[in-house]
Amino acid sequence: MKKRTILVHLTTLHPDDHYVGEKMKCFACDAEHRANAAAIVEDGTLGPDDAFAVPICNGCARIKDTTNVVLRKYLGAPELSIGEPGVLSDELFDALMESDKHSHH
Repeated sequence: MKKRTILVHLTTLHPDDHYVGEKMKCFACDAEHRANAAAIVEDGTLGPDDAFAVPICNGCARIKDTTNVVLRKYLGAPELSIGEPGVLSDELFDALMESDKHSHH
């Protein structure tokens, strides 16, 4: 089975970004906020240049575990146990992929 790499990075928006100050819902905690931070998700299965951003609030931008929360929501897996920051075991990844196959049929 081919390995899948998903990276999640937290960042603040550039002051000139057109989303700065817009009302948003935090992807991690669902709180309403004014945009000034984001989580960048890079999923290796989408392509080498395919990454996308999801809005996160200031509180979540300061919490180390936010990357894991974003990863769990992105994968649709609310209760992942992630040992190393952002690293899934092969067994857990295989289980997620199997559950993903069944959820789309």
